[in-house]
Amino acid sequence: MGAAGSSVLARLGLPGRPRPGWLAVAPLGLAAVALGAVVWRRARPRRRRRLQQVGTVAQLCIYPIKSCSGVSVSAAECTALGLRSGHLRDRFWMVINKVGNMVTARQEPRLVLISPTCEGDTLTLSAAYTKDLRLPIQTPITNAVHKCRVHGLEIEGRDCGEAAAQWITSFLKTQPYRLVHFEPHMRPRNSHQIEDVFLPTDQIVYADACPFLILSEASLADLNSRLEKKVKATNFRPNILISGCGVYAEVLLHIKGALPRPCLPHLRQSSRGFLKEMSFQPSFTSKSRRSISFHGSELTFKAEGGKQGGVWLLGTDATSAIFDVSDFISCQVIGGSGPRLGGAHVNWVLRPQDSWDELLIGDVELKRVMACSRCILTTVDPDTGIMSRKEPLETLKSYRLCDPSEQKLYGKSPLFGQYFVLENPGTIQVGDPVYLLIQE
Repeated sequence: MGAAGSSVLARLGLPGRPRPGWLAVAPLGLAAVALGAVVWRRARPRRRRRLQQVGTVAQLCIYPIKSCSGVSVSAAECTALGLRSGHLRDRFWMVINKVGNMVTARQEPRLVLISPTCEGDTLTLSAAYTKDLRLPIQTPITNAVHKCRVHGLEIEGRDCGEAAAQWITSFLKTQPYRLVHFEPHMRPRNSHQIEDVFLPTDQIVYADACPFLILSEASLADLNSRLEKKVKATNFRPNILISGCGVYAEVLLHIKGALPRPCLPHLRQSSRGFLKEMSFQPSFTSKSRRSISFHGSELTFKAEGGKQGGVWLLGTDATSAIFDVSDFISCQVIGGSGPRLGGAHVNWVLRPQDSWDELLIGDVELKRVMACSRCILTTVDPDTGIMSRKEPLETLKSYRLCDPSEQKLYGKSPLFGQYFVLENPGTIQVGDPVYLLIQE
């Protein structure tokens, strides 16, 4: 285990564990890229942090060819440019058209039916009723280098040859395509040019915007509870799937609402359709601490007192609250206006208190940047390659739209999964505990 992860775990009395030897070996060029991309972060002064386990790594997935099938691995190295397992790198290959523009399952849904695998120095492409294609991992340097475009940004890729071009073109049966490969000496794209929330040092290869996409099994299960035809995690192509956490525990919080007194006897479904009807009992702290806490099976929040002689008093007959909620974990009141003791209700303004802002997995630290906005690619069935253009996207739009204040960033696309960037490189394994790093 790396020094950063080991020291954090040691301070909290948590055991470290050995890592497979092959994961510790990487080319110097990769090490330089990874360390260069994170050194500015690690140089920052750090406040004391504590760990809170929020889940367990259930699956790790690398997508070598953009929009093609993923490869599940039991362990992977986290680099500044995404997951790596041996020669497999996340989105280091891509299909392009004759003018160099990226081709994805948005345009060619059957791309999801192509399965890449790696053995030794050979990349093998497989698809039903099609003879396997074997390609060298190291593309011959005599092959042409193309100037490609991914979401309007230019990036290079070395042509993988005529055999690859013919194989993909023959399988898709629409128009001529070529396969390109990103090489270590080539310049990655800058995530900051895609979205301002990324830093100028954040880089990616052929991925849409970010090197790491994280999703929870609980969030997927919640979505499937709303669908007639269930979907898989592969519809959303996460790199890290996490189990053992609450529904949408990986998302940030947006809560607006009022606490009536006396309140209704249960929490009702909001107009945004996110929360189901649920009962819970409040837990009151002493008035001297100026706080009141409610705890439910799906909702926890703590409301700090306002001001009238130093505190707002809420009636102890309150048993529930009504909120307009899009995402939640826990929160605290940072402002508000409303009646004092004896009034009818109190209006609160809330902000996130604990969210998945920074995670520790093994010796790897990841920092959340933004949610992942979803498009029609999620409507491609990963087993058939057929695009419905409806579900699960329509259902997600019914309850997973962003807060109006964030429409400039996300538009009208629903959010599902979270983008993370690397804070500290290292390795992770399926079964690793996932810790939230909380600033103290």
